[in-house]
Amino acid sequence: MPTLSRRYEFVLGCAAVALAASALRDELKSINISLGFATITGEDYFLGVVAVLLLCLWLFAIDYLLGFTRLRSTKIANQVPNAAYFFFAMAVASPLLLGMSFGLYQLTQVVSLKSAEIFATILSTVTGLLSGAAALIATKKYARRATLIVSRSHEVEQVKELEEAEHLLNDHYPAQAIIEAFKAMEQHLRKLLSLRGILTQPGNFRQLLDLSLRNELLKQEEVKAVDDIRKMRNSVAHEDAQFSEADARWVIDQIRGMIRNSPRIPS
Repeated sequence: MPTLSRRYEFVLGCAAVALAASALRDELKSINISLGFATITGEDYFLGVVAVLLLCLWLFAIDYLLGFTRLRSTKIANQVPNAAYFFFAMAVASPLLLGMSFGLYQLTQVVSLKSAEIFATILSTVTGLLSGAAALIATKKYARRATLIVSRSHEVEQVKELEEAEHLLNDHYPAQAIIEAFKAMEQHLRKLLSLRGILTQPGNFRQLLDLSLRNELLKQEEVKAVDDIRKMRNSVAHEDAQFSEADARWVIDQIRGMIRNSPRIPS
């Protein structure tokens, strides 16, 4: 599946390594890890890691497929990759978590604490909660970084489309300039939505506009301008309508004004 991101290959590679290790069943079965509240074998651990990594891969695949549906723009769908990153972070941190739990239990045995198993269970629970919190923080930071990357990509396309509209207008092609400027406006709205953590389905401007209005990303005067530009673009694309250079200039200036008055992408 060449269209999948490198993240799929990376997670699948990790799962393959863990699965290869779990294939050494006899050797791993002989490794017993006492945690106080439970005793697991090396085989149990590696099979558990494989299960978590495959869950991550499944969530990434679901996220990929959602990109072809209208569900892509829902908040629940946007949390799917975050869930995958969280489980992946927990799988990566599991050797440290397991080692700390084992070490804490052994420490209670060395100092001969009373109720050592209960104490080890409490320590392991606290360690697990701290690891989960760390994984959650890492997931949020990664999600924020991914959001900024998507937003910047929309901004780059927005600039390109607007520059192309200017070139077409300078070459006396106002109708084509309106179409290119409309594309820049689409990228601008997608950028604003992505900054809110909302990813949108390509090619559906009605949904894009509805989401923008629902999230109050457009001012009242901008709403009318966007609707007018949409009608002009549709007239050019579907009815072969002709507009003057002044009309095209108005469209480009309106879009430039929206971009100028919009929130900036954080550095």
